[in-house]
Amino acid sequence: MGYPRGFYDKENLFPLVKSGIIASRWNANFNGQPYFLIDAKLFPGSSGSLVISKPHYFFASGEDVIASDNKEFAFLGIFSGEPIQEHEPVDLEDITIIRRSGYNVGVVWYGQLVSATIASGVHYK
Repeated sequence: MGYPRGFYDKENLFPLVKSGIIASRWNANFNGQPYFLIDAKLFPGSSGSLVISKPHYFFASGEDVIASDNKEFAFLGIFSGEPIQEHEPVDLEDITIIRRSGYNVGVVWYGQLVSATIASGVHYK
């Protein structure tokens, strides 16, 4: 949920909201880093956008399926772009071509990093 490159509903002041699913193991650092991956193609300029989830609580009671009335959203993290794979450069006489490709997944830094950063008391100028 965000304002990629300042694009949003200016009349109603609403951000753009895209949907996706978690693509890596939840609550486990991906490649040793405190983030997870989402399967969502987001707009360029979406870095810094909130990643939220609306948990669905269903449970079985005998043969009945019961849903929770809790409609709250959960803050999962901050979107940070997509991982890029750089390929071997191709040298042509006058130019060098560098090919990059993505994986169509996005990096999301875990939400607890926000509160940990704030609690650390680090100030940026």
